[in-house]
Amino acid sequence: MSPTPASVAFFDLDDTITVENTGKLLVQYLYETGAMSRRDVVRAALLDVQFRWGLRSYGDIAADAALFNRGAPVAELEHQISNWFAATGQAAISPLAREWAEQHRQRGDLLVINTSGTRFNSAPFVQDLEFDDVLCTELEVADGRFTGGLLPPVCFGKGKLIKAQDFCRVRAIELDDCTFYSDSHHDLPLFLEVGTPIAVNPTLQLFMEARKRGWEIRLTRPSWWRRPCPAIPNAIVERSA
Repeated sequence: MSPTPASVAFFDLDDTITVENTGKLLVQYLYETGAMSRRDVVRAALLDVQFRWGLRSYGDIAADAALFNRGAPVAELEHQISNWFAATGQAAISPLAREWAEQHRQRGDLLVINTSGTRFNSAPFVQDLEFDDVLCTELEVADGRFTGGLLPPVCFGKGKLIKAQDFCRVRAIELDDCTFYSDSHHDLPLFLEVGTPIAVNPTLQLFMEARKRGWEIRLTRPSWWRRPCPAIPNAIVERSA
């Protein structure tokens, strides 16, 4: 009988497990394969800009983004994401992140993705990396189709902490015994509660906080400080030229 895990290694997805933003990669793939219109790509880019400029909360942005799939069959999105992962998503995984995950696995830790993204976007990464679970923003589904709604709480900011606390509570694991890898200052609520916070390719705000608190900082790419916001994929610009 395997011993009960005493610790969890929580990993953010974008710019932590991956070296690129998976949302941008997915949107570009869906556009290039004809599964997403130019109008919807522009709508997605505008939502991203609104969030990054602080014009709207992530919860509001996520609620609007969920409407993109309203009425669509779950199986259809799963198929599209599976194809996208094989085409470009898998290649975005950082080799260093793979090594860190394996080190935790060898210690007997549970491996959990904790992301603001959805279960559907995260599923292929969970499978490929052989993680134990995912904590994420959940899309509402009824009769095999997306309703266009979300199931609270959104896994962002304090929501990430709440989901991690609930995950550990039912397993009698203390957050103080856990590790959290992330790139974003928005994840400070969880960073402040785990015993081992590790900033990966950190935003400037997280970099400053990590330096002040003596947290470990790790980099998976040399130009981590130059972080352009995901915008309209290059393919649209090229097709318009």
